[in-house]
Amino acid sequence: MNSKQFPLTPIEDRIQYDKTREIIRNMDGQKNLTEDEQIYLDRLFALVTQYEKQHFKCRRTFTPQERLLYKMEQWNLSLEDINSIAGCDLTEFLSGQSRLTEEAAIKLSERFAITPSAFLED
Repeated sequence: MNSKQFPLTPIEDRIQYDKTREIIRNMDGQKNLTEDEQIYLDRLFALVTQYEKQHFKCRRTFTPQERLLYKMEQWNLSLEDINSIAGCDLTEFLSGQSRLTEEAAIKLSERFAITPSAFLED
C-alpha cells in the first residue's frame, strides 16, 4: 500500500477511519517494512489519532515514555539505537525518572516523522 493508493489526508468520516485502521492493521503485522513504508504507517497512525481525538471522548492518553517504547518496538530498535538517535542516554527517561530534553525530542520526532510534543510531558 502506498500513498497513491491511499493518500495521507485528514480522515473526514467513519468509513475513512475504518479503512485507515484496516490498512494500519495489515501493514503493522508485516515484517521488514522499508523505512518509507514505516514512515507511511506512522503518518497513517497520526491521522487515526487525530480523528480519534476529535470524535471519541473516552480515549486513553499515553505517556511520552509509552510512545517511545511503542516506537522502539515498532521499529525494532534497542536502547542503544534510541540513545544514538537522541544523542543522549534515555534510560532515566524511559524509567520515568527524568524528562526528555527538547533537543532529544526534536531528534526523535525527526526520526519517526511525528511531532516533538509526543515525547514531551503533556
